[in-house]
Amino acid sequence: TPPNSAEISCRMGRRKSSTSRGGEDLSSLFDLSTATIAEQLAAMLETESRPQYHIDDYLSPSTASTNTSRRSTTKRKQKRCTPESRSQIVKWLHDVADYLALPRESVSIAMSLTDRFMSVPSRRAEKALTDVTGYQLVAVSSLFIAAKNDSIHCLVDANTFVNASHGSYTAREIVDMESAILQSVEWRVCGTTSRAVAGHAIALLNKIVHRRAMSTCSSARLSARAMARKGAKKQIQTVVDFTRLQVELSVGDYELCVAHKPSTLAVASVLNSIELLDLDGSDVRSFSRTLEKLVGLDINSGDVESARHELHRVFDAQSESVMERSSRRRSLYSEVSDQSISLGDATPLPTKSRYVAPSPCAVNMNNLKTPLDLDSLLRSYAKS
Repeated sequence: TPPNSAEISCRMGRRKSSTSRGGEDLSSLFDLSTATIAEQLAAMLETESRPQYHIDDYLSPSTASTNTSRRSTTKRKQKRCTPESRSQIVKWLHDVADYLALPRESVSIAMSLTDRFMSVPSRRAEKALTDVTGYQLVAVSSLFIAAKNDSIHCLVDANTFVNASHGSYTAREIVDMESAILQSVEWRVCGTTSRAVAGHAIALLNKIVHRRAMSTCSSARLSARAMARKGAKKQIQTVVDFTRLQVELSVGDYELCVAHKPSTLAVASVLNSIELLDLDGSDVRSFSRTLEKLVGLDINSGDVESARHELHRVFDAQSESVMERSSRRRSLYSEVSDQSISLGDATPLPTKSRYVAPSPCAVNMNNLKTPLDLDSLLRSYAKS
């Protein structure tokens, strides 16, 4: 089924807010007019509200028992997919995306495809639910789709992901699963992501903050106005960075993905970041009115408030892991800067790579880092 105008706008908006190698680059999005940003944001919200993009709680005990009640108990024991193993797979996908220099949003798209595929009853989905290695194949194939959906990174082939998984899956298995996923989601691969919605929301906030900064020093000297612009730019970049961390973590948290729409998680992430920066109250109120007037988003809803608290919980539990991957990502960029990946000539990962597909039996959530306090952590970054 060919995409309609809303899905095309959704794809355009997502590419405008794609990630550069050095981090989150929203400059091209910031240059758009308010009307264009609102139009793209409205298209994303309309897309996520469609039933084809709905995600079921497919890992809940009740759903799992229903899906597997027909399976024979005489088959060999397999490691079931759980929210914890899903989280481990998401972390691995981020590492693979970094190594292949794919946009970080590719993982968000891949997991959206994975969750939607698993929400549609099928033999393959049932098998993936009862065998975590099968679930990981779904995730890998979804990342393959996400990579090909980006025109800049469409030269990766199935063999690239065979090497990334260290031969855990064959090219034929990846391609076959890719076909199954596309049929299951009816070729609707341009779903809304929290990262894209957050980028557009921040673009609107950027206009508000800069307008206020300029109005407060309209009669001041040129140097003072330049300093005001610099200060506003730094504030917005901090919001971008803190929002990105929260959005990235939300992708790996199954409960968040099932309980909240991407737009809700996006707005909650932005509001958490704004709160930590202690922005001018008039800016926050103007931001709230703008979102509600242009696209009907209520940032004071109970759903957004709930998502904000849950994001705090997730960040506190996994913030050290994120910062460790962020540091490792910078070193990876320098490693692959001179490598090119083309069809039929995929660059294999090192033999002793730390990006080995997580073994189902090795997933142990007791090894999580000691939780950090969200407020103190982010405030320390703001001062640096």
